[in-house]
Amino acid sequence: MTEDKHTIDSKVAVNLLWQEWKYRHDLLWKMLFRWAGAVVTLWIIPFLKPEVFNPFPLVALAFPIIALVLSILSAWHLAGEQYRFNLVNAKYRELRGHYAPKAGEAFRDKFFAIPIGAAMVWVYGVAFALISALDIYLLLQKAAIEAPACN
Repeated sequence: MTEDKHTIDSKVAVNLLWQEWKYRHDLLWKMLFRWAGAVVTLWIIPFLKPEVFNPFPLVALAFPIIALVLSILSAWHLAGEQYRFNLVNAKYRELRGHYAPKAGEAFRDKFFAIPIGAAMVWVYGVAFALISALDIYLLLQKAAIEAPACN
C-alpha cells in the first residue's frame, strides 16, 4: 500500500487548524467592529452639524441611505467570513475528537455553548438595516417639519 505524500500527522493538523481558527475568529470580530463603526458614523453625521444641511435637508438622507446599503453588504461579507470560519471550526473539532470539551446536558449548559458569532452576523445585519431605516425616517420627519418654516 502506498502512503500519500500529502498526509500530515493529526497533531500537526490540529495545530495548523488552531492557527487558522484563531486567524478567522480574530478577523471576523475585527471586521464586525470596523463595519459597525463605519455604519454608525454614517448615521450620526447628519445629526452632528444639522445646520450644514439646513439649506438642503434632503441631502442629509444620503448618509443613512448609504448606511443602509453598507449594513446589508457588510452583513453579507460577514456571513461569508462566518461560513469560512465554520468550515475551519468543524474540521478542527473533528480532529480534536474526544479531546474536545463537551457541553453538559442541562439547558443552561447547552444555552451557553451556542456560538455567538453566527448569531451576531444576522443580528448585526437586521438591526443595523432597521436602525438605518429609522434614521432615514427621522430625517424625513425633520425635513417635513422644517419645510414650512423655510417658506
